[in-house]
Amino acid sequence: MAAVAGWYLWHGQGSGPTNPPSVATGGAGARANGPAVAAVDHAQSALELLSAARVAFAGQKQLPRPDAELKGDSALELYVQALAFDPKNEEARDGVRRLFNLARTRMQSDLAAGRFDDTARLLELFHKAGMESEATAGIEAEVASARPRWLATQVRDTIASGDVAAAEQALAQLATSGADPAVLQDLQKALEAKRQDAQLGELAGGVRAALAAGNLLEPLADNARTRLQAMRQVNRTHPVTLAAQHDYAAALLARATEASHGQQFDAAQRYIAAAADVATPTEIADARRQVQADVDLAAQRAAAATTAAPASGNAAPPARPSILNARTTRPLSVTYPAQALADKVTGYVVVEFTLQGDGRARDISVVESQPAGVFDQAAIDGVARGRFDVAALGPDHKPQRARIRVSFK
Repeated sequence: MAAVAGWYLWHGQGSGPTNPPSVATGGAGARANGPAVAAVDHAQSALELLSAARVAFAGQKQLPRPDAELKGDSALELYVQALAFDPKNEEARDGVRRLFNLARTRMQSDLAAGRFDDTARLLELFHKAGMESEATAGIEAEVASARPRWLATQVRDTIASGDVAAAEQALAQLATSGADPAVLQDLQKALEAKRQDAQLGELAGGVRAALAAGNLLEPLADNARTRLQAMRQVNRTHPVTLAAQHDYAAALLARATEASHGQQFDAAQRYIAAAADVATPTEIADARRQVQADVDLAAQRAAAATTAAPASGNAAPPARPSILNARTTRPLSVTYPAQALADKVTGYVVVEFTLQGDGRARDISVVESQPAGVFDQAAIDGVARGRFDVAALGPDHKPQRARIRVSFK
C-alpha cells in the first residue's frame, strides 16, 4: 500500500525526481554481468528508478551506448532495475516492450556489422527484464545465423590480405560457431594455400639472393640449386616455383655460355647438365650446340696457329695454362673446424674455382683433401670469401679455372 500511495502522490503532484538515484551492483534480482540494482530496500527506490527512466527515455538515452561500459543510466537499464524491485510493475514492463521495438533495429544493424557482443548484451538486459522468449527468439536466431557468416567473411578478408595469423584466429572462432563443415573445409584449404604462398615467397627470395651472388651449385652451402629444390618439395607446379626455376635455368645456361666462350668446356658441360632438370629441351639443345661450336672454333684456331708457326719462322707464344695457381691478395679467412681443432687433426684441401676478373672465386669445388671431408667446407667458405691476384688472367681479365691449396695445421 505504501508503494501504491507513493505512486499516486507522485502522479497527483505531477513531479518527481529527475536524476537517477545512486545504485550499486547486488541486491535482489541482480545477475552476473548485468545492470546494477539498487541495494536499498524501500518502495520509493522503485519510484525513483521509474522517474529516472522517463527522463532518460525523453532525453534520447533509451539504450546503453554501443561498445561502452554499462553505467545503469539508460532507460532500459533503469527499467530492469525497477523490475528487480517489482517484477509486475506495468509501467516498467511497458517501457521495456517499447524499448525492444527500438532495440530491434539497432541489434540487426549490429549483427550486420559483426558487433555480436553488443547484440548479446542488449538481449541479456531484455532477458533480465523478463521479456518473453518468443519476442527475443527471432533476434537470437539471427545471431546464430549471422555470426558464422560474418566470421567466414572475416576469414576470407584476412586470408586475402595475407595476414595468416589473424586468419588462423578467425578460423578457430568460426569452427566453434556452428559453421557449415564444407565452408570450414574450403576456408582451411584457402588458408593453407596462402600459407604456402608465403613460404614459397620466402624461399624464392633465397634463390634470387643466391643467383645474385653467383652461387649456383654445390658444394657452396648457400646455393641456388639447394634452395630451388626446397621450393620444389613444397610445390613443384606453383607459379612462384616455376618462376624461380626459370630464373635458375637462365643463370645456368648463361654461365655455360660464358664458360664455353672462355674455352672452359668441362665447366660449360657441368652447367648444362645441371640445367637439364630445369630448362626446356630446346634450351638444352641450343646450349650444347653453342659449346660444340666453341670447341670446333678452338680446334680450328689451334690448327691455324700450328700451321702458321713454321711459315713465319717465329715460335708460338707459350699457351696460358688451363688451370692457374691462384695467389691471394690477402690471407684467407679460414675457420678451423672445432672438432678437428679439439682432436688436433691437421690436413689440407686443394680447391678449384673459376677466378673472375674482379678477383673473386665462383664455382668452387674440392679436388683433393686429406683427411677426406674434414676440412672441405671450411676451405670452400674461406676461398669464397677470399680475394685473388688477377694478373695471370692477362690484360683482358678473362675468367679462368684456378687452384689453391689450403692448409690446416
